[in-house]
Amino acid sequence: WHLKSRGARCLTTGISIHKPMGERYKLEKDHIFAYSRLKAAGYGAGNRLKYALAQELTNRAILTQAANRMKGAKNASEFLESVELNHPKALELQLIPRDRELWAIDRYEDFLAARRKLLATSINDWLDSIAETESVDEEVSIEDLIVEGENEDLELKETLRWDVREGSVNKDLEAVVLKTIAAFANATGGTLIIGVKDKGDIVGLDNDYKALGGGDKDKFELHVTNLVAHHFGQTFRATKLKVSFPQVQGVEICRVDVAKANQPVFLKLSTKGAPPQEKFLVRSGNSSQDLAGAEAHAYIAERFG
Repeated sequence: WHLKSRGARCLTTGISIHKPMGERYKLEKDHIFAYSRLKAAGYGAGNRLKYALAQELTNRAILTQAANRMKGAKNASEFLESVELNHPKALELQLIPRDRELWAIDRYEDFLAARRKLLATSINDWLDSIAETESVDEEVSIEDLIVEGENEDLELKETLRWDVREGSVNKDLEAVVLKTIAAFANATGGTLIIGVKDKGDIVGLDNDYKALGGGDKDKFELHVTNLVAHHFGQTFRATKLKVSFPQVQGVEICRVDVAKANQPVFLKLSTKGAPPQEKFLVRSGNSSQDLAGAEAHAYIAERFG
């Protein structure tokens, strides 16, 4: 948390650790001085105190998974020298001593002492600063939302209507999007992001653009808003829906913000050729649930009065 607050970056890729995207870039804690090197220098499990020093928190850096796999068991001096060359300030942002003499394995314990001091001073200053309440009117970034993952306020969808498995258009997928929108509206509102897998991998909208006859974001937005207007009405589309197209890692995705509804929102859908049925959906955790009968009446009475 503290390193994120400092704007720290992965030492190998230079990617901000505040907003890694997808499985390949999830964060891992790795030794700065490789354990295999320390073990050879007498810091193995045969000496409890030395082993504890080898595993100490101050011998850890935050890397993305991809970077951790590339790092291997390099000498600390070689690894940190490459960081200084390729990503200036990365060591400073992760509070790693920049004194090259401390990067030698025979100065390992001096390195730990120096980093303890850097961490303690910085964390104490940080804790003092967050005790001062400030009013900051700043929207949470799209990257932060994706990193946080699906919850009662956020849903991630890979596509709107393109079936990735079948490699063709599947309009039934649009029904899932409509269910999410209805569920958000009947709860406290929420955000639907299209073009992102549920694990956070950014895939973009190219498949959906092709599925709309070679369209672009304007055609995509029109299709989404027309779907919403058809199922929930023009008033809902105008007052409860906001569609935007942010870019993450240079890839265009779609963000649909749904406001809290003032009255119950029902969705009429047909399933596998059956007659259309009206459904009342609500958000529960990271999924949309269909309420019926007494449950729906009780929820509506409490939520809408």
